[in-house]
Amino acid sequence: MTPRHKHCDTLILGGGLTGLWAARACVKAGQRPVIIEQSARTGGLAKTLSHNGRKFDLGGHRIYFSSGELLDEVISLIGREEMLFLDRKSSIFTGGKLLRYPPTIADGAKMGFKAVRTIIASLTSRRGVQPKTLRDWVIARFGKDIHDIYFRDYSEKVWGLPTDRISAQWADKRIGNFDAIDLLKQALVRRKTGVKENITEFAYPRHGIGVLCEALERDISGKASIITRGTPSAFTKNSGRLTGLDFETPDGPERLTFDRVISTIPMRSLLRLTDPEHSAQLAAGLEYRALILVFLCIKGPKLSEDHWVYIPDKEIVFSRITEFDNWGLQPSVQGERTLSCELFCDRDDALWAASDEEIIRRTTADLRKFSPFGEGAVKTAFVERVPFAYPLFYLGYENALSRVKNHLSGFANLSLAGRQGRHMYYDMEECILSAEAAAK
Repeated sequence: MTPRHKHCDTLILGGGLTGLWAARACVKAGQRPVIIEQSARTGGLAKTLSHNGRKFDLGGHRIYFSSGELLDEVISLIGREEMLFLDRKSSIFTGGKLLRYPPTIADGAKMGFKAVRTIIASLTSRRGVQPKTLRDWVIARFGKDIHDIYFRDYSEKVWGLPTDRISAQWADKRIGNFDAIDLLKQALVRRKTGVKENITEFAYPRHGIGVLCEALERDISGKASIITRGTPSAFTKNSGRLTGLDFETPDGPERLTFDRVISTIPMRSLLRLTDPEHSAQLAAGLEYRALILVFLCIKGPKLSEDHWVYIPDKEIVFSRITEFDNWGLQPSVQGERTLSCELFCDRDDALWAASDEEIIRRTTADLRKFSPFGEGAVKTAFVERVPFAYPLFYLGYENALSRVKNHLSGFANLSLAGRQGRHMYYDMEECILSAEAAAK
């Protein structure tokens, strides 16, 4: 079948939050962009699923921006009447106890005098220190006990690496300029900080984070084209520019030419399109962690009042529990709770290869260690897999990333945006800002 030929000014690869926002920015500049999304619907990681009358997010997404202007813009898109404003509640389950995260004074008492002493010692030992690893970064700012209780085992479960093999860049990005002094101020006087990891309040759409992407779709309707179930195969190139893209759709092959490209897809995938012959060599060292989400509706009481509960115990298959009823995602049903359990793995390991039935069985068995419920109490259970959930910031990853960015910079009309597109641990605000920068 002969490919149909089309042309657009801007091609956007990926229809997640970043791609949709980039399209909106292009539309505002008078362009008519085309988004190609490989899955059946847009939203990426910021989508809300419906199953048997219940709603589930692909992980909770707290809306908390440094820019009040951008926050107002997002709320305006969704509709203020649709927003909930919540006090952040999250805990870590360790040693049979629930400790608040970030820690409180009461948690300090539970940890004991020795932990407090190591925190105090960290305040004087960090001067002049430029840590290279996550382990050294946390100990320098919070002490060894905070590292061991809150970071050591949990980080290894999530990232598949011990903290002395994870780059300190991750902590700089995720936690930022925050240390034990800020922690004490926050715990004693509930003082707000500018560090997003330690927010105390956030906004959330009452019908799930997916409504943001749905609002973006409505906003660009008729001005941008969205092609779903589009599978790119290869770019055509000329004189240091990307000029065309061949891709498959359920209706057959298509070809699109364009003036410029914004990519929000994983760099590994982009390299296969720009240089298929050398993509494996170019991508060497770009690593990711995969995520398996188990969504459940269970008879019985809530596990907690938290939005998230972190589980560092290596004997438990999942690393984090999200209780959607606590987010206000849907009206609570007496005697039922809806939640997701997050299982981190690599795409070539046994967990990723396991059947959905086996993953659900292991997850529900481990949940009974927290809150026993009777056999047959699971009303709904299904699995979603995210192969490129998080870029992996292992020690020395910067070299591989720099090499790939240098290669891709050879295409004069290519811009990168978003968590996957730039291989950065971006939050929602950073994804939006990178989308706007790429569109400009």
